[in-house]
Amino acid sequence: MQKLYMLYPDNPPNDLLGLPWDCVKVIINILSVEKRTFYINACQKYSWDVRKLRYYIVCDLFEKYIFLKQERNCNQENLLENLIKYEMIIFE
Repeated sequence: MQKLYMLYPDNPPNDLLGLPWDCVKVIINILSVEKRTFYINACQKYSWDVRKLRYYIVCDLFEKYIFLKQERNCNQENLLENLIKYEMIIFE
């Protein structure tokens, strides 16, 4: 709880507060604001539980997304959808 306050001294984003506490505990340990925002939005959009969130962090989904977004000038939403599908094939 203290770390959450240190990251967001005024008010934590509502997006973050809408997530399960287990996911919040994982996300607040991410140092990069951009990366933290990416995972907050992905957790909300795709209804990830803490297990999936940890898996995607470990397999560097954010870094892969940024790399592919820069390499290929393509639809960002489509790119993320395809990355998640690819990672889920490996995950299951």
